[in-house]
Amino acid sequence: MTDAATWTDDYFDQPIKHVILDCSSISFIDINGVKAVKDLAGQCAAANMTLFLTSCKAEVIEMLALCKYSKDLTADHIFMHVHDAVMQALKDHEG
Repeated sequence: MTDAATWTDDYFDQPIKHVILDCSSISFIDINGVKAVKDLAGQCAAANMTLFLTSCKAEVIEMLALCKYSKDLTADHIFMHVHDAVMQALKDHEG
């Protein structure tokens, strides 16, 4: 087996710990959308995964805050850029 094949096999044998949802194309979210995001965060938590939201527009963040974050989705789970969420996921993985 090549080094790349070994690395790939090792990489995909690891459980998924983080789900990163790029919200850059979401310009509006209503109460049903917030509920869906909270439900997704809860399902991720039940599977020992953390949901991160990235690139959220101000209106989306305001609606999430207005509808009260849940224990599985807090302000700490929202990042300005996908890269920031990836770096946090790597930090969580190492720590």
